[in-house]
Amino acid sequence: MPLGFAIHPRPRAVAAETVAAFRGIPVANVSDCMARLPSAGARIRPLHRFGEDGAGLLAGPALTVKTRPGDNLMIHKAIQLAQPGDVIVVDGGGELAQALIGELMANSMIQRGVAGVVIHGAVRDLGWIAARHFPEILSPP
Repeated sequence: MPLGFAIHPRPRAVAAETVAAFRGIPVANVSDCMARLPSAGARIRPLHRFGEDGAGLLAGPALTVKTRPGDNLMIHKAIQLAQPGDVIVVDGGGELAQALIGELMANSMIQRGVAGVVIHGAVRDLGWIAARHFPEILSPP
């Protein structure tokens, strides 16, 4: 089988009720219940607004992307494929030398109704992103 880009269909949809049930549960508790599977670890930090009013909470079906550091082509494709309420989760290898997203891509996500993005890699235009309501708390459809 040749190596290269692959876009796999999602095998099932996540019910809005399931997303709502997870919205109030701390991430650490979810991780504990999943046998503490490896993740990006302590280097992942929120770069968006976060407040006591619930602003900045993020829950939704994951649309996952694995890319090489600094290459955002598949993230562009994920934005095109995303459904309102999806969370785009990107494994960019944790490389911080080249940004994977910035203002333009974040704006495209907001326009498509993406709930938020999680990136293991570099992000630019943080001031612009922090000033927006992204991630958005979306009402179930």
